Amino acid sequence: MREEIVELAPSVAAAELANESEAMHGRDEDVAIVPIPALLVVLVDKEKEKGSPLTRREVESLRKQVRCMALPRSLALALQSRRGYADVDLDKCWEDWCARRASLSVAQLRSRIGASGARCAGPR
Repeated sequence: MREEIVELAPSVAAAELANESEAMHGRDEDVAIVPIPALLVVLVDKEKEKGSPLTRREVESLRKQVRCMALPRSLALALQSRRGYADVDLDKCWEDWCARRASLSVAQLRSRIGASGARCAGPR
């Protein structure tokens, strides 16, 4: 299986987000843990690859494997806004995934995620 490289944001856009965050909230703000790529992207890709719904064990395993970054909360919110969707809640990943899975087909999830340009092969 080949790995795909994801360009999360051009450096100029990343710098703009950082400047927005600092200008809005300063440097002493709360930190958010953000999966990179978004856990939702990983779950959608794995389910598509598997060809059937993910189990609780699979979702929780992928949650444990996903790489995360600590970002100022305002930067994390700005990233979410630009991406166009909220990621799966890391603390309630199974419940959140089930709720999203029930309301949207994989094709709909993929089209929403695809609009952001994000794509991943998922954690190994």
